Amino acid sequence: MEYFFVLAIIFCIISTLYFFCYTKKDSVNSTSISDFHSVLTVRNCEDSIEGIIRSLVWQINTTKNMSLFPKKLIVIDINSEDKTLLILKKLSKEYPFIYPMSTGEYTEYIKHLHPKQNLK
Repeated sequence: MEYFFVLAIIFCIISTLYFFCYTKKDSVNSTSISDFHSVLTVRNCEDSIEGIIRSLVWQINTTKNMSLFPKKLIVIDINSEDKTLLILKKLSKEYPFIYPMSTGEYTEYIKHLHPKQNLK
C-alpha cells in the first residue's frame, strides 16, 4: 500500500512537470518556469526513498526540456521513526537541488520566507 501512495506522488510530480513543458513563462509573475520548487512529504520510507529519489532524478534528467528541472526539491520528513531523513541527507550531497528537512526545519524555512506572517 505504501508503494502505491509513493507512486501516486511521483506520478503527480511528473504530470505537473509535463504540464509545464509547454509553458515558457509563469502567468502569475512572468518569471521563468525553472524557478519553481517541488515539495514532497515522506514518512518511514527508508526501504524505498533512495529508489524513489533516484527514479525521479532520472526522469527529470531525461526530459528534453531542462527548464522543467526544479530549482529545489524540498523533501519533508514527517517524524519518521526510521533512517529516512539520514538517507535523504546522504542523497542531498549527491544531488545538490534536494533539500531534506524535518517538519521543524521546514517550519523555520517557511518563517524565513514569510517573516511578517505569524506562522506557528
